[in-house]
Amino acid sequence: MLIEKFPHIGNRIDLLWGTVDLQDYLNTLIVDERSGRKGFPHLVAGAILRIHTEHYKLIKPKLKKNK
Repeated sequence: MLIEKFPHIGNRIDLLWGTVDLQDYLNTLIVDERSGRKGFPHLVAGAILRIHTEHYKLIKPKLKKNK
């Protein structure tokens, strides 16, 4: 559903997969830094959160090295 409704987000995830930049991008989707956003449909928001969690597990060792 994420790719179907928001193909630009799916493309960006594909492009950035495995990088710290994807975590940063997903964080901007999850955290409302611009007032007035209406948010994502429930299923899309859940998919973004699951991707964020799984991707974090993948890149966690990279994040520790950068500290």
